[in-house]
Amino acid sequence: MWAAGEGGGFDALLATSATTVDTVEHLSFIVTEDTHLGVRIVHSGMIFDLRDLGGSLDETTYALAWSITAIPEPADFALASGLILALLAVLIRRAQRS
Repeated sequence: MWAAGEGGGFDALLATSATTVDTVEHLSFIVTEDTHLGVRIVHSGMIFDLRDLGGSLDETTYALAWSITAIPEPADFALASGLILALLAVLIRRAQRS
């Protein structure tokens, strides 16, 4: 997985999967909102040969699944913590008045 530049070229390698067998790989990396991504698939040094099954070495089916998780900013955590503390202070004051 690459960070792609404005011209569409691959600028920086973000994550890689290097396996010689057909398997599932999970990649994890952090990007910003303005990062453009590129995928490069290279078939070299694979240990299986599909020609005996009527296939071709030039044909490989693959799939790509994507999951995005937003990581909260530190300021969001501080704001949420402050709101919780304020709510607790109000509840404690009300309990003391009763």
